[in-house]
Amino acid sequence: MATQSPKTVTTQEVAIRFHELAQQEEWFEIQEEFFADNVKSIEPSGSPYFGNAAGKTDVGKKTRSL
Repeated sequence: MATQSPKTVTTQEVAIRFHELAQQEEWFEIQEEFFADNVKSIEPSGSPYFGNAAGKTDVGKKTRSL
């Protein structure tokens, strides 16, 4: 069984796709498509708002709670 390597995209292609999604206010889709699996959301030390989150799932949950 052959495996396919990910398609290489240009910066221009990423920008076009990002703009397309942003114009539709598809913020969660932007996160899903562009964030790495090991993304981190780090808050300032002593922040009274949200804690840190690591990983695409937890960062997504944090963002949805805003």
